[in-house]
Amino acid sequence: DPIDAGPGATIGLAETLAGVPTVGRVRALQAGRALRIDRDELLDVLAERFDLLHGIVLTLLSARETAQAATPRLSTE
Repeated sequence: DPIDAGPGATIGLAETLAGVPTVGRVRALQAGRALRIDRDELLDVLAERFDLLHGIVLTLLSARETAQAATPRLSTE
């Protein structure tokens, strides 16, 4: 099944930073633009632009928190 991507979505960001290939298909929910960035070029830019690195870290943390909130918890009672 494809991953649905809405406005502002980031697909494969963590994989790109980790040097792991992104596998799968993505379906755009609205017309838009996709940006593909070479990993080495991205790392070069992030080395010079802390503000961009900071934004990426915040994006990844937000996505993690959202995923954790959506995951059902087992009751310990």
